Amino acid sequence: DKTEQLEDSERKNREALAENLNTELKKLNGELKESCQDLKQVQLQDAEDLQSARREAEARSAAVLAESRADIQLLQGETTRLNGFCAGVSGLSTRQVEWCLQEDTLKQLERLQDHGQVDDPALAGDAQTGFFSPAFEAAGASGLQLELRAHTRKSGPGEGGDEEETTGNQCSLYLWAPAGLQLVFRLFLGTESVILRHSFDGKTPCGLKRMGSIIEQKSVDGTLRLGMEIHESLVESTADAGGGSNPMAGGEDPRGPMDGTLSVQRYLNHRLYELMQSQGRVVLDQLHKKVDVMRSRAIRRVQWRLENGPLLFQTFAKEQAVRSTAFQAAGIGGMQLVFYPKGCAGARQGFCSFFLSCPPGCTLRCWLWAGRWRREARPSDQPEMVGRVNFARFENVIDPVDESVELVLEIEEAHQTRKATTSSQPLPLEGSCDPSNSVEATKDVSWIERCDTSTTKIQ
Repeated sequence: DKTEQLEDSERKNREALAENLNTELKKLNGELKESCQDLKQVQLQDAEDLQSARREAEARSAAVLAESRADIQLLQGETTRLNGFCAGVSGLSTRQVEWCLQEDTLKQLERLQDHGQVDDPALAGDAQTGFFSPAFEAAGASGLQLELRAHTRKSGPGEGGDEEETTGNQCSLYLWAPAGLQLVFRLFLGTESVILRHSFDGKTPCGLKRMGSIIEQKSVDGTLRLGMEIHESLVESTADAGGGSNPMAGGEDPRGPMDGTLSVQRYLNHRLYELMQSQGRVVLDQLHKKVDVMRSRAIRRVQWRLENGPLLFQTFAKEQAVRSTAFQAAGIGGMQLVFYPKGCAGARQGFCSFFLSCPPGCTLRCWLWAGRWRREARPSDQPEMVGRVNFARFENVIDPVDESVELVLEIEEAHQTRKATTSSQPLPLEGSCDPSNSVEATKDVSWIERCDTSTTKIQ
């Protein structure tokens, strides 16, 4: 009986233990299922978050990329504008552009001109092909180009309708320029040139048709030189600009910005530089003349030596004079020594005549020497000349040693008077073309006479 009881109790214990294990297993299984469901939910949520983050990153990347592209395009536009502006500034001082075509290119051009015949008379002589030069910068603008257009050799029937006129290998020269550029320029093809004035629109060129022949305008080395020379230029550029604010006033303008267009004009004149250079040369020449006059104030004696006196007497006839070069003395320029070997009109037989030619407005007290004979210069019948008709016998003024004639001028006192007449009429206004006003203005003109006298006395 005890054995059975022990077996029953062990069996019951085993059953209880199995039930407890089953209960724990069920409990663990339920917890495991709940954990798996939680993990699946977390995984789904993470996947959704990842997709959302990816979409947001892609959107932000696209926005940044679009903004970067816009900034790059803006920078490229500003760079292009800056390059164009720098190119225009670099070519601002460009005055002349020359395009040189080599002999091989000219032969190709002549072959193109000889290619075929034009059957339609309306098209005969028109440009069949054109050559463009590389783009260049000049006059503050960029993108300028020269175009050389070649014409066919036959220009169709003449005016009479029977004979055919030939133009040779004629060429036309044109200039292409951007819009807003106004030029006064000279086109040249070899030795042929023309001055033109044009406002460019960027669509049509400006030039001259049939400007010259290639054969006639080629240089000695077989090349053809053509180009342009700028005289005046005016570049006009416009830009949209909002109303600017006053930097001295604080805050913003309550009225708001005002839209408008800003127009800028750049003017360049190369002929003004030439004018300044020419004026400078004129002023320099006048200064040199003034310096020469000041230096000549100290000159009181001028000597002129004539070689071979007997031959001089035989060569020159009566009333035929030999004259010295013009010289300055005593502050007076344009004087000359005039010597008549056989005398002037009214001179006695065998006597020579000696005079000093002076510019108008001069009065001189001077002495003339011929050889060893000295005479005071006196006014003569000839205007602006002082001297003696019967100065001395010619054989007495010849040096017996070397047979030369020595002529000398000695100045004691010199006066020169310069007169100038000016009017006190005011200058007319530019653009005034009324003839009645000009007639009335001439009635009220008051004339002013100016007289400058310079005196040089040499002791």
